[in-house]
Amino acid sequence: MLNEQLLLQAIDVLDEAGSRARIAAYLARGAVDSSGRPGGAGPWAELQDVLAAKAEAAQVRSIGVPKAHPSKH
Repeated sequence: MLNEQLLLQAIDVLDEAGSRARIAAYLARGAVDSSGRPGGAGPWAELQDVLAAKAEAAQVRSIGVPKAHPSKH
């Protein structure tokens, strides 16, 4: 009975440690700041870059001026 209780406690400790590690890794990526709001480098910043590039491409296309693309060499 004692071994069973220790095993359950050990599982709980490992689960808690894994959760904390996942949260720390998520915050370290900069996806959200400490208050839980989007900010910093991460998926939200990347999304904003994509949306800005899309808007710029649409504007260039509407006025008919091709934009120079960087070479891929």
